Amino acid sequence: ASLLALLNFSSLVATRIDWVTRAGPVQSLIRKLFFFVLGLAGPALLAFAYLELCRVYVANPVDVALQLDTTGLSINGVQLLWILFGTALFYSLFTNVNFTSLHRYYRNRLCEVYLLKRQDDGSVESQDLQLLSKLRQHEENSLAPYHLINSAINLPSSDLADLRGRDCDFFLFSKHFCGSPVFGYHETTHWEAVDAHLDLGTAMAISGAAAAPQMGMGSIKSASFLLTLLNIRTGYWLHQPQDPDKVKFGFKEMSAPGPDYLLREAFNRMNERNTYLNLSDGGHIENLGIYELLRLRCKFVIAIDGEHDAGIDCTSLMRLLEFAKVDMNVEIEMDLSRLKWVEFTPSDEAKSKGTHATIRATEVQSWTFCGGKHLLSG
Repeated sequence: ASLLALLNFSSLVATRIDWVTRAGPVQSLIRKLFFFVLGLAGPALLAFAYLELCRVYVANPVDVALQLDTTGLSINGVQLLWILFGTALFYSLFTNVNFTSLHRYYRNRLCEVYLLKRQDDGSVESQDLQLLSKLRQHEENSLAPYHLINSAINLPSSDLADLRGRDCDFFLFSKHFCGSPVFGYHETTHWEAVDAHLDLGTAMAISGAAAAPQMGMGSIKSASFLLTLLNIRTGYWLHQPQDPDKVKFGFKEMSAPGPDYLLREAFNRMNERNTYLNLSDGGHIENLGIYELLRLRCKFVIAIDGEHDAGIDCTSLMRLLEFAKVDMNVEIEMDLSRLKWVEFTPSDEAKSKGTHATIRATEVQSWTFCGGKHLLSG
């Protein structure tokens, strides 16, 4: 039991260290060994505790459970139960609830498919650990666009009047800055300084974290506990930013949201004052990704609506128009009368008079919206 506990605890601590979680080719074998021991020792320790409890309370229920001859001490069944309970409680304090959820699995699968870079020799290299702050490193010669990744920050217990009815706020990831109007924007390097796992893959997974106990404006509070119990959690707990120069040694490696944040997620007790912020799919507040472009006063916006909208009700667009008017006093006039669903076959495609796009232009700025499943080229 002592050996199992030691292996389990040491592996748990080791896998929280930055150089292990971001291991390069040299440390790859060590990294795999740590995770193998952690995966093996945990269930073994749980099985030992279960069998020991069965021995004491079922097979041989006696007052004295353990007799330590060398010291003369004895431990009865009740004391053993309290020792195991205390040990389990202490162990749980080191648990990262981000790693016990579906987030990491979801993030790794996305990275395997999408975060790839083709080399000059034709080989493909994984960009699994691409930092947000290291995007477009050669900006002077880069033709790549400035990447904005949208998500929602869940704040169901916030006291802010502006969030009533929303229970969430907009949250943005980018190369230089990340943040939300609730508590401002901070340099991306400051966010990365306190979270060793924040990178492009993590931000991408957060932006697509559709299933979670907290889903912004779509949250079903009565189902939050059940979703947490079933571990249907693809969201992420992100530490509030801190200046890299002020981060204490070992802070980034050892800090993580513990079981108390799991309870917050289950009972809808989250606000902007928490050390960790709960983030989920950007579509939980605005599904088109236009809001942040309006905030940046983009002169020309092209939006493609790819959501399930069989009746072409443009629900997300209507929500965006309301957000823009209420939050930024921006009014967007759209003529949607020409948008309609037209069923056709390839033979009579040319005869179709329906349209799947609409444009609204003024002297100051232009708005372009494209919708529908049959967006025709040309």
